[in-house]
Amino acid sequence: MRVSTDEFLERLSANPPIRVPGTAIVLASSPKGVPRSLLHHLKHNRVLHERLIIVSVIVTDEPHVADAEHLKLVPVGEGIARLIVHIGFMDKPNVPAAIQLAVHKRERDCGSRCAGTHNRSGRGVRVARAVADASRRSVVCLSHHR
Repeated sequence: MRVSTDEFLERLSANPPIRVPGTAIVLASSPKGVPRSLLHHLKHNRVLHERLIIVSVIVTDEPHVADAEHLKLVPVGEGIARLIVHIGFMDKPNVPAAIQLAVHKRERDCGSRCAGTHNRSGRGVRVARAVADASRRSVVCLSHHR
């Protein structure tokens, strides 16, 4: 049974795990709830990265998806965000490129609010490469890719 996002956040608040530096990317088959791989990871390792991105890919009934509708990055809370990648049934899925694009979009969109606090020297490229290198695992640690 899948755990809802709200229930997961309540559990985190009630019993906060140790937070380690870096970003972790968790691949999920559903854009709702918390993936079992993340729950398993948290149960056995008892740590959670400072930043966590849950990535889901949804194939649409359209042959191609417009660029404006391709990515949806939603903040969840507690340093967790959900990235939903929409692709058309004729498009070739490229999850590392989608993550790279989302990182660049986030850095561009937050603009002056962050006053240059993001590392703009290729972080998105390093994140995308790390995802590509670890594509067979469902939890990807990016601590050294900050």
